[in-house]
Amino acid sequence: MKVTITAVNRTQRVSKKTGKPFTSVGIKTQEHGEQWLSGFANTENAEWQAGDQAEIEVEKKGEYLNFKTPKRDSDSSSDNFGNSAAEIKNLITLKLEPLMERNNAGIQKIEMLVSALGERLNYFISKTSTDEEPEPEEDGMPNFDR
Repeated sequence: MKVTITAVNRTQRVSKKTGKPFTSVGIKTQEHGEQWLSGFANTENAEWQAGDQAEIEVEKKGEYLNFKTPKRDSDSSSDNFGNSAAEIKNLITLKLEPLMERNNAGIQKIEMLVSALGERLNYFISKTSTDEEPEPEEDGMPNFDR
């Protein structure tokens, strides 16, 4: 069935059965009005946006509508690659991006501390170089009473 997409919602989820991450895709279409259709992210629907036309298969499950993209007439190895690519994307989105965000926040804190430390060091260096140092006495100890 050819549909015109009016809204797209992608949500990162984790399977309750397998514990693996996946991306759920919800779409609204002109043909189905305000009812959302649910499906899984794959290479076929990765770039869908409102206004796009797409070929989908719709299945009613109770009160819900599910969709999937029809199988292409290509060999199964390309489908496996598409599934693997989607799984890798999900792992990056759910596992790697949060780690990178935490690391970036830590790096920013370190940069701020280094900058502050550098400013303090510059202050002390400039202060000690402009201060007059007392001259040492014959015994090598400075004389602060002069």
